[in-house]
Amino acid sequence: MSVTSKDFLSFNDGTCDIYTVSNTAEKGDMPVEGLILKYTLRFRWHTVGMSRFYEALQAQVRITNAVEVPLREDVNPQDVAVINGRQYRITQKQERRDTRPASMLLTLSDIEEAFEL
Repeated sequence: MSVTSKDFLSFNDGTCDIYTVSNTAEKGDMPVEGLILKYTLRFRWHTVGMSRFYEALQAQVRITNAVEVPLREDVNPQDVAVINGRQYRITQKQERRDTRPASMLLTLSDIEEAFEL
């Protein structure tokens, strides 16, 4: 089977920083939640379908965007994605291993109180 360029995904819409939420206070100080950078990944926007949007509303989650990025095993729904300076909570991660390269679809929702970068 020959491989053509159309078989490959492109992530040409920009970069997405993935952060983990962790204690960023100095040792011995009161805990402070902050962001620690995990990855900077290229992404492409993905359409949020009506079914996904309304099913999330039933679970009391307001989905604002979805992006597809190269697969990274240790990205999880507790992480924060920052795109163009705007912070989003990752509400769902769907791994897609049948793509080239393997990718993951991240469903994003707005964060009520943004973390300090």
